[in-house]
Amino acid sequence: MCLAIPMRIVSIDGLDARCEAKGITRTVSLFLMQHEQLGPGDIVVGREAKVHELGLARGLVSQAQRIAGQHDAERIDEIVVRIGALSGVETDLLARAFLAARVGSLVERAILTIEECPLEVRCAHCGWCGPVAVHSIACAVCGARNVDIVAGAELVLVRLELAQLNGIVSDNDQHERRRDTLPKPRGDNA
Repeated sequence: MCLAIPMRIVSIDGLDARCEAKGITRTVSLFLMQHEQLGPGDIVVGREAKVHELGLARGLVSQAQRIAGQHDAERIDEIVVRIGALSGVETDLLARAFLAARVGSLVERAILTIEECPLEVRCAHCGWCGPVAVHSIACAVCGARNVDIVAGAELVLVRLELAQLNGIVSDNDQHERRRDTLPKPRGDNA
């Protein structure tokens, strides 16, 4: 559950607003309202110190840059994440937040690929395992509600595509290949 409180903007620094309500001050993200004309004195509804998806995007950029630094990468070309249906992450908001969070980093021109993972459970009663709807977490065979979540609650950094100065691309230590040895696309004349 999320508690939202109307707060008055005291000052704005980029996409963060310092807000006050009844003597309590908080930093509230204006990311979702960045196209609005807001200023000191305006009232906003503060959910938490940061919008959930913007905080996740910033953390993702930070983690990707740390890994890129370990591999001496000059930039990151792609970030692949897996997001479960029960993760609480709005994928479209994460994608929008990523565009703001990546500015000025090694990730600035990277593509964010989001793999959505459905909710999957294992029934403790009959042993059935398979996908179920998020709003109806029960065994599809026997109807029992005593189930274990097998997949669908995760938020995982799956892979990074890194570009290094020497031309080697590394996919998060899974494999390496030289750009100049990649197969050339074949046309009709090849």
